Amino acid sequence: MSTIPKPEPDAKRVAAARRRRDAGERPLVWDNELLRVCDERTNPAPAVAPTIPEPGSESARALGALFGGAATVSEMARRLGVGEARVRTLLDGLRSDGWWIECAGGSRFYLVAHQIAA
Repeated sequence: MSTIPKPEPDAKRVAAARRRRDAGERPLVWDNELLRVCDERTNPAPAVAPTIPEPGSESARALGALFGGAATVSEMARRLGVGEARVRTLLDGLRSDGWWIECAGGSRFYLVAHQIAA
């Protein structure tokens, strides 16, 4: 089983995490991990939980495909029976809904496991 490398912090995501922390807003699930990697103080507020997609929806099926491990856009398109552009739109939508999805290179995406504080 191969190990997926930990992503390098994205400057825009780190800046957004800092903004949320400094404004007293609740962090997204990945904010504190990014801040820790940058050796910065974390956001003390509880994280915003990802939105669970409607069962049976394309988004739910795309998320389910990532629970099985990393997948390329073309693999997901075949599995879901949609075009590659639609897969990218679904991934963007899941990210907007709070799911931590990263690219491992070569159009290969994976879901980052995270824990949400109660």
